[in-house]
Amino acid sequence: MSVDTINVQLTAQDYLAANRLHGGLTRQFLVFAAGILAFGVMPYVGGRRVDFIPDVLTPVAVFVAFVLAVILGTRYLYLPRRTGRLYAQQKSMQRPFAMRWDEDNVYFDSEEYSARTPWSDFSKWREGKDIFMLYLSDVMFRIVPKRDFPDENAMAEFRELLHRKIAPEGAKRAKTA
Repeated sequence: MSVDTINVQLTAQDYLAANRLHGGLTRQFLVFAAGILAFGVMPYVGGRRVDFIPDVLTPVAVFVAFVLAVILGTRYLYLPRRTGRLYAQQKSMQRPFAMRWDEDNVYFDSEEYSARTPWSDFSKWREGKDIFMLYLSDVMFRIVPKRDFPDENAMAEFRELLHRKIAPEGAKRAKTA
């Protein structure tokens, strides 16, 4: 039996999971790798004698410790506080809604609003451990908690529909004029 409607109740944890998935670690890793490379190579520029431990290893170790502290502080201290505060402020995110879909559109219905979004309006999608994210732009997305699907088969059917209707994360879509 095909499921084409689910009842959704977002939580602060869903919003946190979405923001963690949205932010990802790819950009942070690239900054981290570039910094290690820069601090590792810089002492060799200029032609002077280089002592490995004080000139290379120490600056790299300090940089690694600093970047890891920033990443962990952001991910586990700042982001949970920020998303919890935003979730508490945005009452519409706390209200339950029905999400349904057909071959052409996705519908979001609650007591306060109704919205119809054509599948073609979504630019990409991502899947995390507990959620799906449907992107309307690089920074706007809809959160779909996996727990709201009745079973694994319904979730698998939805995932297959996402593959058919929306370019997966990382896939390039044709630019429209």
